[in-house]
Amino acid sequence: MPTRHASLAALHTRLFAALILAGMAALAGPAMSHAAPAPSILTLKTVKVGDPGNPSVGITPFKDAIYRSCKEAPQEAHTPPCQMVGGVKYGYGIGQLEVTVAQGGVPKHRRSLGSQQTQPL
Repeated sequence: MPTRHASLAALHTRLFAALILAGMAALAGPAMSHAAPAPSILTLKTVKVGDPGNPSVGITPFKDAIYRSCKEAPQEAHTPPCQMVGGVKYGYGIGQLEVTVAQGGVPKHRRSLGSQQTQPL
């Protein structure tokens, strides 16, 4: 059976540990609340890209020609392959001007290549 002195020493140790933990939590709370900066808000002007159903056309990079399809484009050796571009399946908005991440005012620690979402107009 523990003596009264041993019981008091154990109680004193537990109270001291609880006091230390409470003090650390009290100091860490305000420090953590200032760690996260406010989110950046960007307002971008967009222009409407319309004419849904506009068909794609075939182009060969670095050539000044447009084809109804890549089947019509000449297949030359040592040139990039034909690409189908320009088709519009639905109306949407696109940025009127190009904006870099640095111009957008986004702090470096908040920059990400996260998923991009588009919404039809």
